[in-house]
Amino acid sequence: MKFRLISPIVIPLCMMALVMGCGGPPSVNFGDGSVGNLVWGVTHNAYETQEPDKALLFADRAVEVYGEEARTINASLSEYPPTDPPESVYKYKPLNEVGFVLYTKGTILLERGDKEGAAAAFQSLVDDYHYAQFQVWDKPEEWWKPAEEAKKRLAELESGDS
Repeated sequence: MKFRLISPIVIPLCMMALVMGCGGPPSVNFGDGSVGNLVWGVTHNAYETQEPDKALLFADRAVEVYGEEARTINASLSEYPPTDPPESVYKYKPLNEVGFVLYTKGTILLERGDKEGAAAAFQSLVDDYHYAQFQVWDKPEEWWKPAEEAKKRLAELESGDS
C-alpha cells in the first residue's frame, strides 16, 4: 500500500532527474591530452563559449598532466627564458601553458566570487611557475608574464579591493 502512494511521486521525480541531468561536472573530451589541446579547451570554454565549468576542468587537467614538468622547467631557470628568436620559447611550452591556465583558472574563480580558490591558483602560479610568459599577439615584441599579473591580483585580494 505504501508503495502505491509513493510511486506516483517518485517515478515522475526520477524521470525529471533523468531528463534534466543529475548534476555533477560537465562532460568534456580532452582530445589527445596534449598541452596545446588542453590550453585550447581552457581558452575556448572560458572566452568563446562562456562555459567556465568546462574551462576549469581543462585547466585542472593541464596542471595535473603537465604541472610537474612545468615546475621542473621553472626550477631550472634563474630568469625569464630567452625569447629571441621567438621559436626558442617552444622548449618552455609546458611552463608557459601551465602558467596561462592557472592565471585563467584564478580569473574564473575570482569572477565567481571564490576568492580562496582564486588566491590558491594565483599563488601556485607565483610560487611554482613564475617564469611563464606569452608573446602578445598584436605586439610581437612584448611578452606577457602571467605571474606578474597574478601578484597584482593577490595584492588586490589581500587588500579587499576585488
